[in-house]
Amino acid sequence: MRIFILFAYFVVCSSLHSQSFNIYSLNSESYPFMSAQFKITDILGNKMIPSTESVNITENGNAVQNISINCPTGTQGLAASLIITVDISASMNLPTFNLKTIDIVKSSLNNLISTFPNS
Repeated sequence: MRIFILFAYFVVCSSLHSQSFNIYSLNSESYPFMSAQFKITDILGNKMIPSTESVNITENGNAVQNISINCPTGTQGLAASLIITVDISASMNLPTFNLKTIDIVKSSLNNLISTFPNS
């Protein structure tokens, strides 16, 4: 089942042009009932909230029934401070996957920061 979810993640990512799909906190303790948290952003980084009707999940080629999507309306968690340091030496300008390493780091940090409330 976990392999299927990873496969679904890569399929969705490959079909989202310039969008972002992140899945985390996968919980299979109550298998066959599973839950996961996810975040989808559009090309501009705006959060997208899909409807249950727009999500298709299959297992072994069969459609999974009883899908629910719950989006929290308020902020959750405790206040925290975050300190980020980034290496800006010349090595960060070297290419990684046809991009400068520093650009990959910037994108990753922007994605991380956007997950925090009021960001």
